[in-house]
Amino acid sequence: MSLAGPCGKFFSRQPGLALVIISGRDCSPRFTSKIMKLTYRIEKKDHSAFLWHYFLRSSNTWRQYIVMLILGILALSYVSYNLGVQFKTAVTFIAGYVVLMVLMLFVSSYVTIKSSVRRYFSVSDNNGVVGDHCFIVDDSAVCEQVGPIETRVKWIGIRKVSVTEDHAFIYYTPQTAFIVPKRAFAEESDFNQFVRDCVSRLPEHTLNPRLDHARG
Repeated sequence: MSLAGPCGKFFSRQPGLALVIISGRDCSPRFTSKIMKLTYRIEKKDHSAFLWHYFLRSSNTWRQYIVMLILGILALSYVSYNLGVQFKTAVTFIAGYVVLMVLMLFVSSYVTIKSSVRRYFSVSDNNGVVGDHCFIVDDSAVCEQVGPIETRVKWIGIRKVSVTEDHAFIYYTPQTAFIVPKRAFAEESDFNQFVRDCVSRLPEHTLNPRLDHARG
């Protein structure tokens, strides 16, 4: 559904999910002359998606895991050498250790993420993580409104924009991001345009190389 107005368009695919674009006086299509207002509801699955996205792309997490893995391999190698364990047997032990560490990493991460989601949903106000969100983008900043809570971050404070199959995550700290679900848009092309507009506003040093395709 698309309703044209005097200075923009209103797009809606389902109740409660809408994108409003309010242009300037000349109704110019340029991003710098627009205020974009997006309303949607963040649900449990959106929060889980963000936590998994952060975990899989967290350099600190992987750095710590790799260090632990290497130290464990070195320790096993040292013990095997001192005990005179045959090479094939030592390799088997090391391979088993690597597999066990990978399983432990993902199982512990799964439990941690599930616990985090459950904790947010067990609190009545859940700190604005889930519920109806209003996301506003203008020339100077991005602003998220959730009930009485408002978070406004200038573009200079946005660290990166990361896109998955179903979401755009706009990071303003290394561990925190605005969650924008693709389902909030009437068309996928609207979502892609939204991403390109956001990326075009980022300070040059924050541009994410993985989003080069979205800027074209």
